[in-house]
Amino acid sequence: MRNRDKKAWAIAGAPGHCPQRCRLLRPEFEAGEIGKCDAATRPGPTADKAGCQLTVLHYSWSSESSSGQPQLQREIARPTARVMAASAVPILTLAALMVNIVEAISSELLLTTTCSVVEEVPLGSPVCSLAQLLNHNATGRFQQVNDSSARLFSVDPASGLVRTSGRIDREGIPECRRPQPVCALTLQTTWRGADNSQMLPISATIRVLDVNDNAPRFRGGAVLKASLQEHDRSASFQLPRAVDPDAGENGSVVYSLHPEAQRLAKFSLVDDPHDRLRGPVLLVVGDVNLERDPGLLRVLVLARDKGQPSLNSSFTMELAVINTNDFDPALTPKDPQRDIPENTSVNSMVLQMSASDKDEFSKPLTFSIINYDCPPLCSPFAIHPRSGEIRLTSALDAETQQRYEIYVSVTDNHPPSPRTSVSIVKVLNSQPISTVDYISVKDRDVGNRFIHCNLDGFNRQTDAFSLTRMSGSDAVSGSGSQVLLLLQAIRSLDREQQAAHALSLTCSDSDGVASTENFTVSVGDVNDSPPVFPRPELVARLLPPLRENSPPGTVIGRLAATDADEPQNARTVYSVAGNCQHDIGIGELNATVYAKVTFDRETNASIRCELRATDADNPALKSHVEVVIVIADENDNAPTFPGNYTFRVNESRTKGHLIGRVEAKDLDEGDNGRLVYTLRSGHPVGGRPHHRVGFSVSPDGRIFLAESILDRERQAAHILQVEAQDFGRPRQTSVVWIRIVVLDENDNAPRFVFPGAGSDGDTSLNVSISDRPGDTVAKLTAVDDDEGANGVVTFFIDASSDAS
Repeated sequence: MRNRDKKAWAIAGAPGHCPQRCRLLRPEFEAGEIGKCDAATRPGPTADKAGCQLTVLHYSWSSESSSGQPQLQREIARPTARVMAASAVPILTLAALMVNIVEAISSELLLTTTCSVVEEVPLGSPVCSLAQLLNHNATGRFQQVNDSSARLFSVDPASGLVRTSGRIDREGIPECRRPQPVCALTLQTTWRGADNSQMLPISATIRVLDVNDNAPRFRGGAVLKASLQEHDRSASFQLPRAVDPDAGENGSVVYSLHPEAQRLAKFSLVDDPHDRLRGPVLLVVGDVNLERDPGLLRVLVLARDKGQPSLNSSFTMELAVINTNDFDPALTPKDPQRDIPENTSVNSMVLQMSASDKDEFSKPLTFSIINYDCPPLCSPFAIHPRSGEIRLTSALDAETQQRYEIYVSVTDNHPPSPRTSVSIVKVLNSQPISTVDYISVKDRDVGNRFIHCNLDGFNRQTDAFSLTRMSGSDAVSGSGSQVLLLLQAIRSLDREQQAAHALSLTCSDSDGVASTENFTVSVGDVNDSPPVFPRPELVARLLPPLRENSPPGTVIGRLAATDADEPQNARTVYSVAGNCQHDIGIGELNATVYAKVTFDRETNASIRCELRATDADNPALKSHVEVVIVIADENDNAPTFPGNYTFRVNESRTKGHLIGRVEAKDLDEGDNGRLVYTLRSGHPVGGRPHHRVGFSVSPDGRIFLAESILDRERQAAHILQVEAQDFGRPRQTSVVWIRIVVLDENDNAPRFVFPGAGSDGDTSLNVSISDRPGDTVAKLTAVDDDEGANGVVTFFIDASSDAS
């Protein structure tokens, strides 16, 4: 934008002429008008009665410059020679430009002063007086130039007293905004003599002093969200800078972490105080683990300035923790072995595999079989990718292959680097495992009738049994037909999973006449299940804390293991292992846990112990569990003081003065170790104890002067008895003696003993006329109740006394 329409005119004396001040007819001129100088009526310091030449100065502004900044152009209109002088300055108002011209023309007559004002002072507050710049007998009036400072300050025309006329907000004044460290405003004023014979320009520089009225504010809001990779200790986050518009220490910002963020010990702040563009950097210095830390971390950053009092604000860094795939999926059972008979039906389930992943936000696990030794279709086994069921896909032949190793793989599918675990399943292909029983089937019909039998119903769900027709067992007689069948188990049976199997046997003759018999096969028990202790979260409830000082034999609780086997195989014997067997015992058969010694919580707050359970022999199976027995506190310790106390206090101290503090220790915890202090008694040294004393004791052990009674000359020391009491049941107490020594203050004037004033107040001394110069007239005696240097008495003759 062009600004050629903005013009100002001023008048100055031509070089070599007019040392006196020339004035304008009006503050502003229209183009073509001219000013005049009246030397006869306006004498300057060196008046020239011949008058003066005038030069009209024309100023205009233009934005035509290579830098794009406005430039000030000066033209000398008379004589006609053209002179240009340019400098990159902001566009000034007309009034301000006129003042600057006056300063440039007559700087030798400019009066200057500097004063200060604190921002936010009330309206009308005095700032400084301009009259002090003039002679004390000068009379005239002050006139303020209508510039930018006029909205903030006013000048009394008569006295020249500068007062505030608007709100002084340092941060709201354009000339005072940072980065200027000093805020200085210029107030232009003129003083005109009473007879209009003299006019002096006055420039007052007013420094606006800052107060700490702005707290730091973070740019871009109070919350910043980012993501953090789990276990990444090299991560850093650029935080926004907090801006404080105040100046100096009031605007200097320091950063710190909130105490809660410091307690995590996972983050630290680094800040370059000289970098005004970027804020502090949040560094990750500790391990962030989703297995123990929340998925969203909120780190509170504090920004405070160095003013007094300090102001602060906060900023929250929200970090969404991205899971790192740091755990392999776990397969169960691990490397199992299964025996299956060769006549196992196709699609029968061989084994159920399962897997778990400790990682947070884990993906669905995928099972697969790795075929290392043969092509994918050569293995007679397949696994379901989601359920983990391994099933037989083709018939087995024990004569061809009796042993298989299936490499089962499970993958967690976590990008970009999924983790995989492998378990080896060993499958033995063998003949039927065991014979269950022989079944004889008879048909009383006469004739050569063939009997056909098969297992039906429930057996199709378990594939656990097979029915074999005994060779040569078919018999036909006059009483009918008969066949002998062999019932066999074709896979391992687990009584703990299914104790009985319901089977259905259906037989039919040649004519299609059929008969069905239902029966149950009970599975006998073997000792294949170890004892199992309760889950860890239940142990703490079964073994509650043991109170200290409990006698030996005190029962803590009962921690019994369970055994899925039959009673003869599940008979369990308990024992204690490790170093704690001398302190803790357990009933061999009833699993009752008891103390073998008396415990002191202040010595051992808890006991870590291993308990074992062993079932019947052939073979004996064992299990163990680690328990922590907490020792509960009893109020068995009285508070103890480190010793007696001695405090010193000046006798001039007044009521409420803190003299000192006592502190006792109690080894118990909780309410048993929480203490309160009371004043038992007190008395002066050498006196008898009484309950009314001039001291008080607060519940936290601070000793205060309760009355203004201290007078060292009356009593130089006091004895107090303070009691410390805990909150346990029953309460324990302890007392301590405190000696308070009163220090001397020079609060007593000396008093004469000789000569002592009589009843008439006469302190005269009789002197004999025969006494000669140098003779001792009398020996004066005076005493001072204070001690030390305060009580040393010196004598002198008052020079103002009547020595006649």
